[in-house]
Amino acid sequence: MIQLGNCEANLARSCSLHCKNCNHGSAIAKPWFMEPASMERDLKRASEVVHFSFHCLQGGEPLINKKILEFIEVQRVSGIADKYGILTNGTELHKMPDEFWRACGNRPDFEIRWS
Repeated sequence: MIQLGNCEANLARSCSLHCKNCNHGSAIAKPWFMEPASMERDLKRASEVVHFSFHCLQGGEPLINKKILEFIEVQRVSGIADKYGILTNGTELHKMPDEFWRACGNRPDFEIRWS
């Protein structure tokens, strides 16, 4: 098994901020959102040969993907990493339902990171 550092999954190309200096091109890119089945397929295949220290859901802004709760669950059951999290600009956190906070907050291996 190959042991590596971080792995990132871009859940959205779009973002709530539209920063001109975005290294993901969110301000000019066409809207695009990953599907949970795609990440599930990729993590299952990758887990056959690699394990990461940290797996991060990000974007654009990952919280604008309407299927964020499904991604958190796919991430949780994948076993692809020791720790998991989300990298967000924080502008959408106030819109997150209680289910989001339960999915994130009841896990010692999960963290919300700010950009």
